[in-house]
Amino acid sequence: MKQASWYILSVIFVFLICLRAYASEDKRYMVRLNKEIELFSAEEKGRRDFIVADEEELEEYIERGEVEFYEEDSEVYLFSDYWNLDVLCTDLPDKINCLGNGVKAAVIDTGIQPIGGIEEKTAEGHNYLDDSDDVTDNVGHGTFVSGIIASESAGIAVNCTIVPLKCFDSGKSTYVSDLIDAVYDAADVYDCQVINMSFGFSSYSSLFKEAVDYVTEKGLITAAAVGNEGGTSLSYPAAYDNVIGVGSVDSDLNVSSFSRHNTSVFVTAPGENLTSLSISGYSDNSGTSFAAPHITALAAIAKSADESITADDFKSLIISSATDLGDEGYDTYYGWGVVNYSTFLEEEIKDYEYFLSVIDCESGSYECTIYNNNDSGEYGRLVIGGYDDEGRLCDFIIKAVEIDYNETVTTSFYVEGSSVKASVWRDVKSLRPYSKERSAESGG
Repeated sequence: MKQASWYILSVIFVFLICLRAYASEDKRYMVRLNKEIELFSAEEKGRRDFIVADEEELEEYIERGEVEFYEEDSEVYLFSDYWNLDVLCTDLPDKINCLGNGVKAAVIDTGIQPIGGIEEKTAEGHNYLDDSDDVTDNVGHGTFVSGIIASESAGIAVNCTIVPLKCFDSGKSTYVSDLIDAVYDAADVYDCQVINMSFGFSSYSSLFKEAVDYVTEKGLITAAAVGNEGGTSLSYPAAYDNVIGVGSVDSDLNVSSFSRHNTSVFVTAPGENLTSLSISGYSDNSGTSFAAPHITALAAIAKSADESITADDFKSLIISSATDLGDEGYDTYYGWGVVNYSTFLEEEIKDYEYFLSVIDCESGSYECTIYNNNDSGEYGRLVIGGYDDEGRLCDFIIKAVEIDYNETVTTSFYVEGSSVKASVWRDVKSLRPYSKERSAESGG
């Protein structure tokens, strides 16, 4: 009997030793070395100026006195398994053709499945798990998220372009360092204007915050889910100052029981019983992951209305336009309230007497929409100038269009072999336009 007990204890002891060795082997660290250690060229500095090391390598760096600081490169998990998204949209963005035109939205997620027409709005992305261009979604999460942003059947900003940055797969976890690379690349490699992050991790990462601050400084708007399981614990990146944390509400605009309530909640959006693209068709589900893309889509709309809008501008417009529920003003359940697309867009373009949509163009044929945003009874004249490659005026078209207040007129025109700029004037003698000048070449 004693011999059997000794054998069992020996097996347990060996198992614990192996388990400890395995855990130690798997631990990764993000290590910033001393300034004297030159790892990167001058052009690369300001991006990822740290290395990823295992525990043994970290100890060697420490022994040599080369470590400035380090933090664990912990695994990051998606908030749920199969979440779906749906659309909560109002008429105004569609009415004035302000639907993310010319905007790229990075979706840091599980990739994307070419289904439901979303493939026509998907640009080349990257797979950070195997360093390839294969962004096929084997899980469905990223496809659902992308569906609410831009799909024809279930999307809001249907004219924006999705850039899939795959950091998760069927294992549903990744490393913070991969996410950091994706955030930087969204700005520097893929020229995105907005980023969606429907994931979260509990440990504060100063290196991730540096990445978020970097892209915010470059003009990008970032949105993230605040997390599920309810409670008040913080989840990053939603809890970073420069990220818009999004909580969930149900169809009655009550805060979802699973939505976390804390200072990371900036605004709330629909997140329960939603329908969106899945990897094989359509499906229904709930989660804050699906609330976040509503704000990403709104950011794409805001950028298509005015490409110069900053994250701070965007936040201010949310504060002034959201439907205030819960405690008056800000509270940690609703944030500043439930997002409202119409009041947001009305607030954003209120200084334009006439709003001109982004110019859509194809093979020299152009189209744009004028929105009369003033009640003076005046009518606008759309002045379209055709320019050659050297910027010289080669054609001049004047179209006079009468527009009642709060109404739109869509006009088409054709200019062969030239770029096009357009603005709305009350008459051809006006010295300043009454709308933002739009360029067909820039898309905005």
